Amino acid sequence: MFITACNTDGSDGTETTDATTDRSGPINLNGEAELDDNTTTAAAAADNLAENTLTLGNGAPTDSAVGSVCVVSDVDRTSLQNRSVIAGAQRAAAQFGVTADVAEPVTEADYATSFDDFVADGCSLIVASSVRLANAAEVAATNHIDQSFAIVDYDYPNQIDNMMELTFNATEPAFLAGFLAGATTKTGVVATYAGLNIEPFTRTMDGFIKGVSFYNREAGTGVQVLGWDGTDGKFVGSLDDLNVGVDIATGFVAQGADTIFPVAGDVGLGSASVALASSTPVRIIGIDNDLFAAHPEVGSVYLTSVIKNFDVAIVEAVERSVFLGEIGGQLVGTLESGAVDIAPFHAQSNAVSEKLREQLAELRADIIAGNVTTR
Repeated sequence: MFITACNTDGSDGTETTDATTDRSGPINLNGEAELDDNTTTAAAAADNLAENTLTLGNGAPTDSAVGSVCVVSDVDRTSLQNRSVIAGAQRAAAQFGVTADVAEPVTEADYATSFDDFVADGCSLIVASSVRLANAAEVAATNHIDQSFAIVDYDYPNQIDNMMELTFNATEPAFLAGFLAGATTKTGVVATYAGLNIEPFTRTMDGFIKGVSFYNREAGTGVQVLGWDGTDGKFVGSLDDLNVGVDIATGFVAQGADTIFPVAGDVGLGSASVALASSTPVRIIGIDNDLFAAHPEVGSVYLTSVIKNFDVAIVEAVERSVFLGEIGGQLVGTLESGAVDIAPFHAQSNAVSEKLREQLAELRADIIAGNVTTR
């Protein structure tokens, strides 16, 4: 399901200190995860795209627990990434007979205590659910070199021996999204921006602008991209401030952009609200999950989403770590594995012609075959 790849740069500015951690809450990983009715995890998005393609593995279910996976939640407990990671731990528990647990830090200062508590509990694999936990996870892994850790959607500048990095080649679906944006724009101007100026985010924007450029070459057009030129661009410094998403989208629309790709977590919902209220058609491309399904209040403006199947990564990590004894390294999800893709077009289906759908299918096949380079 995943391929091994070399490490790439990234950074995070989270400060960590010891504090009390609240590990109570609504999530019971050995039962059903309690999700809001309007929330769709990456698992559901994957089912929409590739039913029956996500079967993992070499491990077999057992009659009794043979290990454990322990998730340290992001302080943003309701984020789709966080919920999908938790759902992955739940799937691993059901599939392999391991036990699963979750710590729910109240503040970022609580991350360190959560990691230390799970080490003391003897967890087989401790998972950091997002980039926000990168610093605390690094400290924990350094202090407990005999403990297996994993982090989701982040790669360290210097690889940590006992830290498995669960990353995704988002340039591949972002390339498809860029091609789609170039083919469907009416103004000839599209835009992208990122929440943080770190390599995983800029790498995704690289895929997008290269997809637009590929469309321009194929179609003989000159679609312009605002917000990122491959070297410099717009970074809002947040993953959850909807107001900055409103501001930046308003600016892009004023410059003529009719399609915007926020690589910025929940910030993109602010941009979606601008698109929804716009007097002229404006479309948004979502990130990480199928945001049409996850946020129906603004779902109609989503042309597609670049999705990452975080739950798939967790199941694979448990299999490799707990059953195969692998420690550290990097797992990279790809189009070929089904771990990344673009979401269905939903309410925007009429904007995507049958010919364009065929072109996207051919382009996906060429990317998987290595005939088109997305980086």
